[in-house]
Amino acid sequence: MLPVDGFRGQPQVAWLPDGQSLVTGDATGRLDVWDASGRPIRALRTGGPGIQRLVLGHDGRSVILAQTGHRLATCSIDSGQTVREWELPFKPTPRNSGAVHCLLRLPGDRAVLAPGPGEPGVRRGATWAV
Repeated sequence: MLPVDGFRGQPQVAWLPDGQSLVTGDATGRLDVWDASGRPIRALRTGGPGIQRLVLGHDGRSVILAQTGHRLATCSIDSGQTVREWELPFKPTPRNSGAVHCLLRLPGDRAVLAPGPGEPGVRRGATWAV
C-alpha cells in the first residue's frame, strides 16, 4: 500500500510497464516513483503546477499530466524534466472550476481530456498529439 503522508488533494497513480513500480502526482505538483511495496524510488518533482490527472505515455518512460493553470504537459520519468507543454483551450467557469475531470491516452500518441461535467468538452473531447 502506498503511504499517503504528504499528499495533497486527490493523488494520481499510474503503474509503470514493469509492473513493479508506479508514478504518483498530487495537487502540490509533487511527482514521485515508488516500488510496489510503497518504498520511494525517486522524486521527479517536489513541487510545481498541481497535478489534476496523469496517465502513462505510450513509451512507458513519460507521463502525461493535466496540471493547474490550464496546462497539459509530458514529463520524463527518467529525468523529471518537462518535455513538452500546452495551454488548454478552456478557462475556469463556475461549472468546471478549471479542473480536468478525465484524461486518457489514445493510440497514436494522442491524449483526450474533458474539462468537467456538463461542459461541451465532455461530449466532444479535445485531443493533442503528445
